[in-house]
Amino acid sequence: MALRWALTDLGAREPVLPPRTAALRASPDILDPSWPTARLAEVIEDLAAHDQAVLYFQVWRIKQGNGVHGGHGPGIDWDVDRRLPWARIVADCRDWALLAAEATDKAPDLIATICWIDASDL
Repeated sequence: MALRWALTDLGAREPVLPPRTAALRASPDILDPSWPTARLAEVIEDLAAHDQAVLYFQVWRIKQGNGVHGGHGPGIDWDVDRRLPWARIVADCRDWALLAAEATDKAPDLIATICWIDASDL
């Protein structure tokens, strides 16, 4: 993951952020990019519709005047078999991420950061 973001920062990689996913982001001053957990399933579906595979997400609690705390996963882990065809990887990742999103609390003070990849990231 660190290598992908380093390549992005250096301009050697262009992350895919679909317009709907971008529009659903939480406030840009809080762990950008991040999304309200109430919109997590919608974001996962949109990323998959744009051929993006969600690898994992983390949930953070916003505390007024005290920043962001937490950084825990949903408690559901999935492995990606990178030998499968890309369409299958996207579908499997979407299914697991949606299952995890369903189990995630939707409180208004919770946001999620998402790690996803494009076929070119393999």
